[in-house]
Amino acid sequence: MRDNINRVAPFTLDLSKPTIRLLYNLYGAPTVIGDITIADRLVPDKLERLRSLANRLCSEPLLTTVIVPSEHVMFRMIPPKTKAKTPMEAAITYLSQDQQLDLNELYIDAFTDGTDYFFAAIEWKTLQEAREFAREHGFTANQFTANPPRYSFPRPPSFQWKALPLKLQDVWQYGAPASLPGHRKAH
Repeated sequence: MRDNINRVAPFTLDLSKPTIRLLYNLYGAPTVIGDITIADRLVPDKLERLRSLANRLCSEPLLTTVIVPSEHVMFRMIPPKTKAKTPMEAAITYLSQDQQLDLNELYIDAFTDGTDYFFAAIEWKTLQEAREFAREHGFTANQFTANPPRYSFPRPPSFQWKALPLKLQDVWQYGAPASLPGHRKAH
């Protein structure tokens, strides 16, 4: 849990469980402000109360990391036997083989532990829905993550909402992304 707290965004909105949980980064330790059961009929009212508590701790905008359910994220490990020079290149090669995925609609976080390549990919639409949910309740989502299943990804992935687009040509031509991983791909 502690790894998912963003050092820049003081709040974390956890949407990955049957409850919606709001956490606050209090001196580097995640502190639960409150939980709301998704089945509760008063979810909007209770989220408004959580937002009011958040406003006491921090002024607007309430920068927030959103934890999306891991079922919406594709986690893969790719052995280094591939011809890819970077984890991002390996991820793009792997994902481009799937005819059902549009690379231009994915955010990707790629990583290597020195032995294997790992990547996490999520559809732009999923992040847009999570961002809109946060916005509707007074929070400004600036980063997204998930709780990876055990042994699927060495750390929580980071999907930056405001990251600059990464053109696929940059990866193929230069062997490394133009900036940090976790970008929405563009033509």
